[in-house]
Amino acid sequence: MKNIFILKKLDVTFDPQLEEYVQHITALCNMFKKNILENENQCDEETLILSLGGDGTMLYACGLSSQYGSHVVGINLGNLGFLTPFTSDFLYTEEFKYLLHPEAYKMGYLNNFRIMKRDLLSTRVYNQNAELVNVNALNEFVLTCKNTRGILQ
Repeated sequence: MKNIFILKKLDVTFDPQLEEYVQHITALCNMFKKNILENENQCDEETLILSLGGDGTMLYACGLSSQYGSHVVGINLGNLGFLTPFTSDFLYTEEFKYLLHPEAYKMGYLNNFRIMKRDLLSTRVYNQNAELVNVNALNEFVLTCKNTRGILQ
């Protein structure tokens, strides 16, 4: 992977600890001469998306992955993460450095990691032959009525 995109928690404007993690990742990327992408639209199959947050951030990252063919690593910054396997402590391990190493694949550094391929759900919603929505999801879709008045009385 030659590019890194850091996707931060979606529900926080400024978190000093999160900014510390980003600075640490940035320093490692500079050491290994990785490009840090500023915009998610720059992602491609040569990009590793680092999802820093919870499951919501990870779900968003998976959407980017399906769109651009990128790989995703989830770092859980909350209390419970079903989809984010690593805690913030992982950012300071040798294994994390190996993940960013430019020769990681050739040198077998990634043999200790398991790449999980996930199936995506795909849905399209139509109204009188016009497509209204076309989205992918990792684990579920929720369809609701716009007007729920009168359902519960």
